[in-house]
Amino acid sequence: MARLEQPVWGVLAGAVITAVVQSSAATTGVLLALASQGAMTLPAALAITLGANLGSCATAWIAAWGRPAEGRQVAAVHLLFNLLGVMVWSFFLVPLARMTAAFSDDVSRQIANAHTIFNVANTLVLIWFTDPLARVAQRLIPARPGGAPPARGTPRYLDESLLSTPALALDRLRREVGHLGELVLEMLRAAVPTVLTGSRRELQSVAESDQQVNALHRAMVEYVRRLARREMSLLDSKALEEILAAANELESAGDVISTNIVTQGCRRLDHGLTISPATQVEFQKLGAFVETALASAVRAFVEQDQNLAQQVRATKEEFQQRAQATLDALQRRLLADEPARSLTFQMEVDLVSQFQRLHFIARRLAKLVLPTPSEPAPADVPG
Repeated sequence: MARLEQPVWGVLAGAVITAVVQSSAATTGVLLALASQGAMTLPAALAITLGANLGSCATAWIAAWGRPAEGRQVAAVHLLFNLLGVMVWSFFLVPLARMTAAFSDDVSRQIANAHTIFNVANTLVLIWFTDPLARVAQRLIPARPGGAPPARGTPRYLDESLLSTPALALDRLRREVGHLGELVLEMLRAAVPTVLTGSRRELQSVAESDQQVNALHRAMVEYVRRLARREMSLLDSKALEEILAAANELESAGDVISTNIVTQGCRRLDHGLTISPATQVEFQKLGAFVETALASAVRAFVEQDQNLAQQVRATKEEFQQRAQATLDALQRRLLADEPARSLTFQMEVDLVSQFQRLHFIARRLAKLVLPTPSEPAPADVPG
């Protein structure tokens, strides 16, 4: 036990024990018990406490194993942070022991105070050197150049290691909803001009984009299924249900775009229909309004922003007015200008209907953010 009073041996023992048990708190708890019974001197306990902070880095390295370079760089920064602190404080164990003894006569309290001083002092000093630490980590673990980017539709945030921690896994799932929303919004942006003037090949490209949405949706559903098997609180269970509902809403939006909207573009090509410039402007405005509502709904869900969700829900009346104005303009054009363009008129009316469905999905997605008790039964139905 006397050898542990030597900083090198004490730090090494603390690092090894903590790396094995994967918990610096457990190591510190054992130290407090031993020291309070007089089985360990304060200098030896402080040396092991320093080592415990170093050994805690093993957990970060295990979590970063097999991860992209950025994840391993974070683990490297964690190691550098603690290693520098241990190296410096190893030369000041005696002054540290005197400092903690001055505040309390209880050995357990002295060890706890030393642990606090170590971490607070390290943070206050090294926070000014975050950029150099990051550069050192990037030099030690460089990102692989020329690596293939992950396939679209591949989960960006889901982490298998977090399934045992539902609160963290739920946060990742909610961020993945944002990723899914990005894919759907990209589809919508591409679909609006394509359905009006695009080629069959461009329409096919929009339809194929839904495969990425479906792939990500399947991955999220599987992650939800596995997470649901874990023990969690009622609030977490409710959050999991809402996340699954949000993912389903966005998957439905992808289907509306890839099937229903693309079908209208194919009908235009099959019958040689032409959308007038004035009508194109109307649809572009309507599409932009729907896109804004859907993007806001996705952001409201990811950030759990109830104010933004209320704003999306409040767009119902304005959207209905815009949709009705578009339908009135189409009808006036049919009756007054081009009575023979009935096929074009049918296609355009169907296209308005698909925008109505997408806006309805945006409102339902926003509703998931709002408290259920204060929310009356929805009276809106898809147009």
